[in-house]
Amino acid sequence: MPDAGLPDLVRFGPFELDLSAGDLQRNGRKVRLPEQQFQILQMLLFREGGVVSREEIRKRLWPNDTVVEFDRSINAAIMKLRSALGDTADKPSFIETVARRGYRLMVPVQLNKNKSPEAPAAVITQGALIGQKVSHYRVLGVLGGGGMGLVYKAEDLKLNRPVALKFLPDELATDSVTLQRFEREARTASSLNHPNICTIYEVEEHETQPFIVMELLEGETLREVISKSAASASGESRCLPLRQLLDLAVQIAEGLDAAHQGKRKKNNRQHFCYDSGTGQDSGLRAGEGG
Repeated sequence: MPDAGLPDLVRFGPFELDLSAGDLQRNGRKVRLPEQQFQILQMLLFREGGVVSREEIRKRLWPNDTVVEFDRSINAAIMKLRSALGDTADKPSFIETVARRGYRLMVPVQLNKNKSPEAPAAVITQGALIGQKVSHYRVLGVLGGGGMGLVYKAEDLKLNRPVALKFLPDELATDSVTLQRFEREARTASSLNHPNICTIYEVEEHETQPFIVMELLEGETLREVISKSAASASGESRCLPLRQLLDLAVQIAEGLDAAHQGKRKKNNRQHFCYDSGTGQDSGLRAGEGG
């Protein structure tokens, strides 16, 4: 990506991508572009014909060690982007697959520079909802995502508190079975009240797309806690202290027990367990996963 200023509008082939609005147009007609495809397209455009590796795509779409089947999910995301561009893998006109490396854009890119080089980079890198008001929430950034959702950090403008907003991916938002599962998850989770389970505040809708408003869990993930203890200063491997390990295990078990008592099927993974630094592991499912 060029250093001198940030682009407002990017042109490639018959397409124009308005980065500030998140709109893609082809010959003046708007093209629907879901969030994940928007982010991949940005990476390809700013590389200007250079290769974007699959690992770079993984880190952009699923940060913070989110658990997802990366190979299949990346393939599906690229396929949907090609479909939006009217492209195919067999006879590509826009996106070329570079064997064992990644993908590159095949057409010239024209970057129209923003006059203000001080414009925040978050507008470019974080997707279309950043900075927008969704219901009575101000979207501040992307926390992460997976196969079943994209999660944003936001501010509740009525109660002046931080929250997490979990949206279904655009491609699943019209699937009736997925919608029923999404709403069932919200209803069941909202009935639980336990210090080791993330609190669900409400279910809202934004432009016909449902989203769950949940407690924002901050601190270190359990993966991060384990990683920090994995090696000593001398480089020797070591485990978590037994007392800390038992304390975490008890809290996780108590959260699971409460969830099962509430007849909730938990998707418990170590990545979503948070240590808030207060001695209490603040939720088995953090506000970052899908």
